[in-house]
Amino acid sequence: MGTFKQWGLVALLVIPSASFASSAYKTVGPNGEISYSSTPPQTGKTVSKIDIGGETVTTDESDPKKAAAMVIGVSRAVNMMSSFCRVNVPDTAHEHEEAQSQWNARHAKLMSAANRVLSNNLSPSDQSIVNSLLSRVMEAYSSVLTRIPRDKQLKLCVDLPQHYKDYKINLIDHGKLVNTLLSYK
Repeated sequence: MGTFKQWGLVALLVIPSASFASSAYKTVGPNGEISYSSTPPQTGKTVSKIDIGGETVTTDESDPKKAAAMVIGVSRAVNMMSSFCRVNVPDTAHEHEEAQSQWNARHAKLMSAANRVLSNNLSPSDQSIVNSLLSRVMEAYSSVLTRIPRDKQLKLCVDLPQHYKDYKINLIDHGKLVNTLLSYK
């Protein structure tokens, strides 16, 4: 579990910038259950506030585990955002399907390498924890997106496909990260 504590939560912070600012709050309840919400908690201990679209979260791209977490986290975010827009702004569905497909094709080797790093460095239990936490964070962000004003949803979904090629999201432009993952043995 020590390895997970050192880098696992990095994956939770890798969310692409959006054209709106919002926050997600991570809370640990009295029984140790972790939850995410767009509003500050009434009870429980707040562990962290994660800005969406505000600040860029950086990670050490020379560390294979952190680089893998970044790739997996950004992949989940791209897929979640694309899915959200296809469902909530259907007029953008074709653009999102195409942009998501292109992103996934460009990053296929990195995803494969990231999955190899994770499977070599995490126990099945820790892999399950990472996947569960990522799923819950993506659900929380999706929930936040559904509550933003409709005009901002429209703007986000119209603009987003072009952003899949931006440096923050297009990880194949991150030379150190690519080298770290593709040279991992």
